[in-house]
Amino acid sequence: KQEESKRWKYIYLKPTKIPGYGSDVCFGLVFYLIKHRRSYDVVIFSIITSFSTHIGFCIAKLLGKKIVIWDETWMLPNTWQTKLVKPYLHFIGHRVDATIAAGSKTKLFYKRLGVASYNIYRAPDCAEDIVPLINNDISNKLRKKLKILKSDIIIGYLGRVVAYKNLDCLLYAFKRFDRNSHAKLLIVGDGPYSPYCEKLIDALKINRKRIIWIKGNPNNTEPISHKQFIHYLTLADIFVLPGRIIKSDIVPCEAWGLILNEAMSLSKPVISTTSVGGAYDLIRNNINGFIVDSDNSKKLAYALNKLVISRKLRKKFGQISRIIF
Repeated sequence: KQEESKRWKYIYLKPTKIPGYGSDVCFGLVFYLIKHRRSYDVVIFSIITSFSTHIGFCIAKLLGKKIVIWDETWMLPNTWQTKLVKPYLHFIGHRVDATIAAGSKTKLFYKRLGVASYNIYRAPDCAEDIVPLINNDISNKLRKKLKILKSDIIIGYLGRVVAYKNLDCLLYAFKRFDRNSHAKLLIVGDGPYSPYCEKLIDALKINRKRIIWIKGNPNNTEPISHKQFIHYLTLADIFVLPGRIIKSDIVPCEAWGLILNEAMSLSKPVISTTSVGGAYDLIRNNINGFIVDSDNSKKLAYALNKLVISRKLRKKFGQISRIIF
């Protein structure tokens, strides 16, 4: 966050966009590492597949610096570029001084790269406790504005609407709740996958009165601020992050899914899939939520139904979510 970065001493090296390359390339890093080699002892790289890691590793190694990789990657895309650099990824993995893995899936990923277990440290992704940031008056006004009744059970999806986050699977699952008029789906977010999901709602003949979709600020021209976002999250009785794996994409899956942390901080029962990295570390199956098979709308609907029909179970799962958080 820009306001937080004012507390730090930092240098910003401007990245360059290269056509056909899915990530930013920062040539300034090369010159900085060499020019200021006497002013640092350790270099920390983020993401083993990034340009910074690939080029910076060689320079730091030649200069005799300690190298640490912090990463949340646990699946590589199935592209020719990945196949080309995979031997180099193994080379890097064997020669770093330490690897910090964001979760259990990332730790397993690095083990498969050939990194020794004693050289992998786990530091799970964590989020700010948002309970102190919640203003009940704002939440109540939102509830009133969106005409959410006390009897309504809100299933929440909050985040970007992109293919690998798999909102369409949740829509297929929600379709199975036609007979439960109290179940409503709250979607907060927008993205390139929104038009497809909008058409899917009509194709599935889901009652639009049972879907609340907030795409932006009231004029829909600006993104939703984090302050607004977390107050929408308070409205959800159940939170769902239904990711999928798309191996042909440069981002093949949800590496972690920090929104799970935030939902759990608000004592929400959570449901996710086997395609979401953070689910393996945050969700205890049938204890604070459910992990269901990726792209399986039937199993997702079954898990949702267990929570929709039982207020007692929602409360119990939510309390445990808070403890885990």
